Amino acid sequence: NDNDSTPSSRGLVLFDDEGNTWEPTLPSDAVVILLGQGASTWAPGAAASNLKPALHSMRVPAGGRAWYGRMILPHRATTLPSAPDVTFGAWRDGAHALFQRHGDNVEDTVGCGSVSATTTTTTT
Repeated sequence: NDNDSTPSSRGLVLFDDEGNTWEPTLPSDAVVILLGQGASTWAPGAAASNLKPALHSMRVPAGGRAWYGRMILPHRATTLPSAPDVTFGAWRDGAHALFQRHGDNVEDTVGCGSVSATTTTTTT
């Protein structure tokens, strides 16, 4: 239950490269921060290319609590380090359009967050 202070996975399931899963032991007041594909793709610098996305899922036990998650996306003007003429905004707009046209037939999904939540309109 929510008041249980016994260390457990708290529903977090992690995956390795071979598809094996494990559940880490976390204290009841744990804060877990996971880096996704964007960290290795969009972050500048050599160290970013060595980052590996944390493949994961959540398993909420019966009577369990809800989890809070937030995906932080790059600013629309952020450029792709390997292709400086490509901005995140242009890439995401194109990926979103592809997903809208092809739905479940798209090999890779666009990612979390709605386009309207990450799009900023500026008037001059």
